[in-house]
Amino acid sequence: MFFPSAGGWINLHSKENTVLRSHVPPERVSVIPNAVDTARFVPDVCAQPSPPTVTIVVMSRLVYRKGVDLLLELIPAVCEAFPHVEFVVGGDGPKFALLVEMRERHGLQRRVELLGQVTGPT
Repeated sequence: MFFPSAGGWINLHSKENTVLRSHVPPERVSVIPNAVDTARFVPDVCAQPSPPTVTIVVMSRLVYRKGVDLLLELIPAVCEAFPHVEFVVGGDGPKFALLVEMRERHGLQRRVELLGQVTGPT
């Protein structure tokens, strides 16, 4: 475990990721979620297809420390178990090619959209 004398850990994205990778007891990890501007990102509930599709959006730098290796295992398992789930992955980094390979290997081109680098409005 890193920093065994630390009183606790604060994570910006995933308690599970920190617990798994750092072997820190879950009760010592707190998560401060990234902010979402709800004035800009409001879902149109009337536009939901029937049956509803669940879209999981991941926006991240695609590097090991962000948990991309876990995502590579998770996406095929979730898609197999839940046919109404799709993924949108935005971001770039050294692990982008592994996501492309995973999508091809499992035939998930229609359910996993890879956006690549995403920039905000200028």
